[in-house]
Amino acid sequence: MPVLPPQVPVVAGSYLAPGGTGSFKLLDLCKMAMVKIGAIDPADIPEAAEAADVQAQANILIDSWNAARAYVWANTFFVGKLTPNLQPHLIGPTGTANFNQAAGILQRPVKILDANILLNALAAAPWIGQTTVRLKVTVHQDKGKWWSRKAAPGVQSVTPTDMYYEEDYPNGSMFMWVVPTVAYPLELLVQTLLSQYQLADSVQLPQGGTMAFVYSLAEMIAPDFDLPWTANLEQLKRAALRRFTVLNITSPVAGTRDAGIPGGRGSGKRSDYNYRSKQTND
Repeated sequence: MPVLPPQVPVVAGSYLAPGGTGSFKLLDLCKMAMVKIGAIDPADIPEAAEAADVQAQANILIDSWNAARAYVWANTFFVGKLTPNLQPHLIGPTGTANFNQAAGILQRPVKILDANILLNALAAAPWIGQTTVRLKVTVHQDKGKWWSRKAAPGVQSVTPTDMYYEEDYPNGSMFMWVVPTVAYPLELLVQTLLSQYQLADSVQLPQGGTMAFVYSLAEMIAPDFDLPWTANLEQLKRAALRRFTVLNITSPVAGTRDAGIPGGRGSGKRSDYNYRSKQTND
């Protein structure tokens, strides 16, 4: 009879037998990072103290990703009802009613990209009905410059036209102008944020995010285990980050006033001149 190698049991929750990208728990990702640097064998279970340390660093990594636009893969609409005659409205885990954890805000937004008052809205989600009209609210997020120039910041009226967003922590502050006197729904467009995770929590990342996260975490924890971060690992990490972030980065539109180049301000059309080829693109 042939001699077979010993069978290594698959640990429950091990990434050796995953059920797809969406099935990974934070412990799985922590273990992957530890395996990449040689801190643990793939068939082993991390010790409790080690797992807790890697979990803490994983959440620190998530916090840093939330602060960088390149790691934000989507924007999210959120709607909450304004409180009449209140200034400011706080948004965050312990913010104003309808803009707090109970309403679904686990972290204060890094940025508020857009805002609208919803007229003729429904009484609850999905809020927007057949006759709902969006009334634009201009968002100012300029460290207080616009707000400091308002001569009468306390003026009250029915529908606000502007908002100054102050990135306080743990709750952001939304200064509406004018101060609303009606409890209209306020629609916000905010950046999607990753949550803080426990080891048993499932981690949901879009395509390319899992590998980028694992290698980034592996780099963070390598010094803790007194293990080298090799050039090969650095190359794999950079490739993973490029694949993940390239989908989230929007290239700016360049303009020019150069004489004789098609697409200058005088032509009224976007420039299609290629500086590399010195040609006009078709």
